[in-house]
Amino acid sequence: MGIHTVSTCNLRPKDRMCTCYGIDSINSILQSFMHRVVFLFLDSIVTLNPQGIDSILQIACFEQVRAANTIVTLPTGKGKTLIAVLAIDHFRAQVPDKWVVFIVPTRTLVSQMAEYCEQHCKERPEAAQLCGLWMDSWDDMRWRECLRKHRVLVGTPEVFRVALGKGYLAPDKVSLLVFDECHNATGNSPMAAIMKDSIHGATVQPRILGLTASFVHGKLKRKRDAETAKFLLEELLLANICCPTVPEEPSTGPGRQWLSIPYPKEQLEEEFGQTLEELVTNLTQGCDPQGHLKELHKVMGRLKHVFGQLGRDGFVYCVQKSVVHHLEHQAIQLAALSATRGRGELLQAQLPALRARLRSCAQQLITDARLLSAPRRSQKAETLLNLISQKLAGRKGIVFVTQVLLTCPLADSINKQVHAEGMRAEGIYSGMAKADQDAAMKGFREGRTHVLVATDVLLEGVDVPDCEWIVRFNDFHTTKSHVQGSGRARSENAEVYYLQCLSS
Repeated sequence: MGIHTVSTCNLRPKDRMCTCYGIDSINSILQSFMHRVVFLFLDSIVTLNPQGIDSILQIACFEQVRAANTIVTLPTGKGKTLIAVLAIDHFRAQVPDKWVVFIVPTRTLVSQMAEYCEQHCKERPEAAQLCGLWMDSWDDMRWRECLRKHRVLVGTPEVFRVALGKGYLAPDKVSLLVFDECHNATGNSPMAAIMKDSIHGATVQPRILGLTASFVHGKLKRKRDAETAKFLLEELLLANICCPTVPEEPSTGPGRQWLSIPYPKEQLEEEFGQTLEELVTNLTQGCDPQGHLKELHKVMGRLKHVFGQLGRDGFVYCVQKSVVHHLEHQAIQLAALSATRGRGELLQAQLPALRARLRSCAQQLITDARLLSAPRRSQKAETLLNLISQKLAGRKGIVFVTQVLLTCPLADSINKQVHAEGMRAEGIYSGMAKADQDAAMKGFREGRTHVLVATDVLLEGVDVPDCEWIVRFNDFHTTKSHVQGSGRARSENAEVYYLQCLSS
């Protein structure tokens, strides 16, 4: 297995996108406020960071927030959440009768950020965790009860878009509005809608704090794309970007490494295209002869991609288990909304029959003559499994994939490969029930799970301590994906691997 170091001249500028627009004022703040701020926030430093590491940098950034709306851009793991905590403490003390709103992009982050605030804010507030489809049923009475009990509100963007839009929460009653991963505030996103529809026109506006590792949300093709992204984000959040230059920390090891792992080219999806088309069509029609289950047809259409990426074993696993699991989550989501309740209930009613049918079909696929010539595992999957068993065994890490249906079959393959080493892998993806996501993350943090196979649910902000390596199973196409994906590996000497297909 060949491993090639990726040229840092290609990757590090992306990883350090946050330092492209450094401002001189942050350095002057570090000097002019150093003595006053250290004494002013001594209790916070002791509580939040007993070692004092990076505290001055965070406090200097906080001074910017205290003075004006600010977008703080710092690399992953450099204390952006600590800045938010300092701001929360300040504005709660200044205007105790108002609320602090902390907006995070995913349900997984809601519980993480709420717990962080409860543990590290001075007064240990009980933060409300607001996310999930059950929030759609909240009326004015439920919101008033929540606001009576909690002064710190942590939730997903859509929850607060609705609350502000319906008047359950008023802008002039909010002292601080924090947007975590604020690069998501683009276009018609809920984050952007909150600013455009509720904040821009408000007579009394809250202080705005944006947090991000890279203010570029999409692809970065030209330098002016970064300039445009910076301008648009500042204009939307009514804030200025603060990008302090973070000094290099001394390393006791080789430091972070970016490594390319080549694998032989193959075209399984194309080679078995006609056979896969027939199999998937027959499976779909057998499970839904009337064609009423749109969700089933959509999921089944992705099976060919799974075959191409993972091989025969992954394809069969998906048919046997993943399709139904995915549909179960979709049915719950559809049934929870009044507009789609009928579709959700129809899908839920069909699930037992679908499960039995797909399990039976999976058993037949194992011996189907049309697939026996296909490899059980793709070259790409074999390369990943060899990398984990030969080089990464016993160390905690994350494999990032682009599609939900790849997570669990790939985790199953890893489990079969490294079971003897005592390692365990688990899939985690967006759309997964929050309780299942939390359980998977808890297992990883506590060491019961060593490998997470994840979609972008883990890209943004989720704290995964002790993560020593990252593998990019699929290509990434945006600066944000690179910065945030590699940032999940928090170890000082972390390794970030990219699987690269050989051209011939």
